[in-house]
Amino acid sequence: MLGLQIDMKSLDISKVRNMGSTVSFLNSIMWYMKYIFYRIYRWQCGLQPREQWAAQNALAGVAALVYIYLFLLLVLTNFVFPSFSLLSVSGQHIALVMVLFAALILGIPYFKYIRAGRYKHIVAQFHTLKETTAQAALRGWLIVLAYVIPIIAIVIIAVVTHSRE
Repeated sequence: MLGLQIDMKSLDISKVRNMGSTVSFLNSIMWYMKYIFYRIYRWQCGLQPREQWAAQNALAGVAALVYIYLFLLLVLTNFVFPSFSLLSVSGQHIALVMVLFAALILGIPYFKYIRAGRYKHIVAQFHTLKETTAQAALRGWLIVLAYVIPIIAIVIIAVVTHSRE
């Protein structure tokens, strides 16, 4: 149509397959983050008098989980590659970086979902999810473990690192 011709034999399909698995992995992470948002939101709706507060608390819960995993990644990097230590930066600078990360992790989803009211689509998506009581209980425990395991890992790595010094 536009004078564009594509030689189908020159396309490398293996790269497309690898990209598809990466996209699939990221989509599954996003699904679990939205599910965690929904579960925290539903729990907070029973505690909070206003729906907006429940949504903000759910966003804070998901942001805290992301922040914990990013900090775990930083600690693991410091543990595996001690010469490449981002944790040895002065206290003021690391605090500034952590505050900026927290602002990004909270700010972008707040304006994208909470302020625009799009969180209601997430709630509607998972409200229609048919899950048995056993599935809901299992997923609830997995959510708790998603918060507890990285914190325990950070503490263990800190103890091992301190005992090496």
